[in-house]
Parts: sequence; C-alpha cells; structure tokens
Amino acid sequence: MLNTDINNDDHHLLVMVSEYMRRRGVDFMSPNVLMQDSGFGAFKRKVPSVMEFMHKLGGKHEQNMAITMALDLLYHDLTMNLNRAATSKLMMAHIHRLPAMLNRAFPGYAQSGMLKLIMKGK
Repeated sequence: MLNTDINNDDHHLLVMVSEYMRRRGVDFMSPNVLMQDSGFGAFKRKVPSVMEFMHKLGGKHEQNMAITMALDLLYHDLTMNLNRAATSKLMMAHIHRLPAMLNRAFPGYAQSGMLKLIMKGK
C-alpha cells in the first residue's frame, strides 16, 4: 500500500535520490518503492533539517543544484571513503548528511552565500 503520509519536501528529495541513482546507472528504486521501505520513517524525520538548510540557499533551481551536488559528494563519500556499495536505500538512510557534505567540501560557503557562485559555475 502506498504511503500517503508524505509532504512535498519528502517526495521531492525521494525523487532527487531516485533520479540521481538512475543517472549514475547504479541500483535505484522509484520513489513509490522507497516510500514502502522500512527506513522511510527515519528518512521523513531527517528531511526537515536537510530542507531547512537547502531553502536558505535560494529558489527551487538553486536548491536542486545544491541537492544534486550534495548527493554526488555523499555518493563519493560512501563509495570511496567508507567503501560501501551505494544504493538508493543507503543514500536515503544517509540523507541527513547532505548539508555536512556541502559544508565539508565548501567550508563557510553556504553561510556566506558564496555557494551560489559555485553552483552557477556548474
């Protein structure tokens, strides 16, 4: 049964994870399948703080660029630094790390508003 207790931010982030993994050509699941996963409840609890950070970066376009950049950094961290096979479920479980991934890669840039300059160059 489809989980109908989902808000726009939850759904948007699930779609972004699913699409990111599909584009990489690795294990990916549709947002509807991810909503049925046992880890979805924990994911939903993590989304508000992630999106609070992302909303401060600008409009929807800037947020999407930042989320994609953070997903790329997270994927790299999981596969290269932690030696884990990144799956949609694992990315969903580590979604709370997106702000930290950006802050680690670009210290102080988000807080100063300079992250937007980097995203424009992408």
